[in-house]
Amino acid sequence: VFHHIHQHSNLHISSGGIFGCDFLLYDGKREDRHSFAGLRIYTCDKKKNESKFPVPSAYDLTGFVRTMNTARKLALIATVMKDEEEGGN
Repeated sequence: VFHHIHQHSNLHISSGGIFGCDFLLYDGKREDRHSFAGLRIYTCDKKKNESKFPVPSAYDLTGFVRTMNTARKLALIATVMKDEEEGGN
């Protein structure tokens, strides 16, 4: 997800740990802008027979959305399916 955003968009990325997410997204350089969204990534692994999409609990999702809303940021979720044929990425 990091590589895709970095290579295929005009967004800038930083760590989102302070807001309880994986990444913060910026629509310009970090020095010039505030982040507009927090991105949380959920994964599942086909090797482990996890055929369903990972679904966050209602409690987890509510906390994430409330945190982002309080900080006036969008709450974004990305789902990644690891495929063993592609080397696990």
